[in-house]
Amino acid sequence: MEYANWFVVVMGVGIVFFGLVVLIVAVTIMGKVLGHKVNAAGADVNKAPALGAAPGGAALPQAKLEPDVVAAIAAAIADDMGTDVSGIRINSIKQVA
Repeated sequence: MEYANWFVVVMGVGIVFFGLVVLIVAVTIMGKVLGHKVNAAGADVNKAPALGAAPGGAALPQAKLEPDVVAAIAAAIADDMGTDVSGIRINSIKQVA
């Protein structure tokens, strides 16, 4: 049996579209089932703590960077910018989670 080109295209697009709809429905259902949970105190269990804060709300101490780590970061930035290390000035370095 020989299928026309347009039939193959329509069937392929239709199958992909149907698969994406099924995937969206499955993800939505799983989001509702596993989603928002609240503990007895009324706090959101799934909410992540703020950056730089401990779970109790206290600020975490900032780690001091060693001079060789700062030099390596400065060298990498200068190399990426295509300039010499003396041609850049780094005001601060913050850790990104």
